[in-house]
Amino acid sequence: MNRLRLLASVIFFSVMGMMWFSLNDSAPVQMQSSSVSARQPDYVALDLNRVVYDASGRKTQSLSAKKMTYFDAENRAEFESPLLILESAQNNGKWRISATSGVLFDNQRLLLEKNVNAVNLNAAEYINRITGENIRVNIIDNIMLSDHAVNLYGDGIHISGSSLIANLDDQNIELLQHAKTIYQITK
Repeated sequence: MNRLRLLASVIFFSVMGMMWFSLNDSAPVQMQSSSVSARQPDYVALDLNRVVYDASGRKTQSLSAKKMTYFDAENRAEFESPLLILESAQNNGKWRISATSGVLFDNQRLLLEKNVNAVNLNAAEYINRITGENIRVNIIDNIMLSDHAVNLYGDGIHISGSSLIANLDDQNIELLQHAKTIYQITK
């Protein structure tokens, strides 16, 4: 009977000890994964307006957005409702490009996604608007690229296709994979 009492006492005190340590007042330590901490932005800007000038003081581009989230470690900025205006000194061309979202990489490559709408503000050009769901813009060289479906609109013309290469400085727009063209004759 002594062995039974001794065994019961050991079990009782073991259970009481475990309960005592579980009721400790200190908060549990939470481990934060490196992937979560790497995704923390360095800063967030609301109603962003950025203007870029060339060496002679002429405005070359402006970028505005409802919200910009910047990640310094990745040299990347994410935008909500970006609006980019590119101005060319070569031909006085001017394009207004908007989208639902965008990501700027290395302060030179802007990936625009969802409802991308590029409007040529120079009315005398053949193509006045380009639309698509995914368009990349090299904001240093004023070149638009897309491997996805795009639509080009002009006076009396609508062109559909993919693999867009558009140099906005010299107004050279090329569609490598043409799908269809619709001419609208107006009298």
